[in-house]
Amino acid sequence: MRFRLVDPRDFDTCRSLLNPGLRLSDRTLRLLPAIWRKLATFGTFSIVEDPLKPYPRRIEGFGASVFVDDAFVDEFLGEERNYLDAALYERIARGPSPVLPPKRIAEANSGNGLNLVVLSFGLRDHDLSNPMTQRVLQMASTAFYALHAGFRLKTVLNEVYGTQAAEYMKAGGFRLQTSAARAGSANGSVSQPHLFVLRRAWVQPGAIDTLSSLFHPPSPQIGFSPSEQRVLVHALLNQSDAEIARRLGLSLDAVKKVWRRIYDRVSRRLPYLVADERKSGRGRSSEKRRHVLEHVRAHPEEVRPTIRSGRENPR
Repeated sequence: MRFRLVDPRDFDTCRSLLNPGLRLSDRTLRLLPAIWRKLATFGTFSIVEDPLKPYPRRIEGFGASVFVDDAFVDEFLGEERNYLDAALYERIARGPSPVLPPKRIAEANSGNGLNLVVLSFGLRDHDLSNPMTQRVLQMASTAFYALHAGFRLKTVLNEVYGTQAAEYMKAGGFRLQTSAARAGSANGSVSQPHLFVLRRAWVQPGAIDTLSSLFHPPSPQIGFSPSEQRVLVHALLNQSDAEIARRLGLSLDAVKKVWRRIYDRVSRRLPYLVADERKSGRGRSSEKRRHVLEHVRAHPEEVRPTIRSGRENPR
């Protein structure tokens, strides 16, 4: 089992994996691929797949999340209602969208923090007692932390369907906000929503707390530019330079130039990471890359957008 970023060709399969409880209008359901295509550029959208199976059958699950403004969170929680993902999709479809664009993500991440909404989570098998589904959930959790650790979150909203999923959320430290489950229904029904919330105030800072990296990340030491951060994020997902170039719409030479800027910046801020660059011999570039990626993997705040990194080098 592995995870990767979504590709537009995955959208039809992802739509087929949506929980049956998702209440979308026919118009918005038709617009989903177009909405996802836009959100994938400044949200986090990952696929969990079994590489031993043929495509697209190999896709076992997916997750999509976005950062939203305070007004949407305050309004939705204030009304104490359900069907969060449907409400957000409908708002995006009719506009104005409460989803934050990159500049506002950087501003909020540099300030009071970000509101994260888990917009969709789809599974091929919604029975959480199934061993395969459990493996998918484990990989989905890995993907979630890999793509969100280092952001300075203040609120996370996640609506799940069915009592099995609700118990899973409780075990992860989330608190139930509202529930539409009917008393006496069989297994709470996989189509009945339960809205969960996690707030920064509920998570204590500390290196041994996994959630701490989401709500209390340290300040970045290096200050990569936005273009450098984008290349590093994709490199952390084990993508080759050619794959990174395709993803970002760049030439291969442009990606290599970004790597040179990354090494130059690191050599000025944390020179011990790339000390081997003074040595000759084959493989020194791959060693430099390995050291830089090991540092960034341990310090994901280095690749999250902030005002400081954006002003320091806008390229």
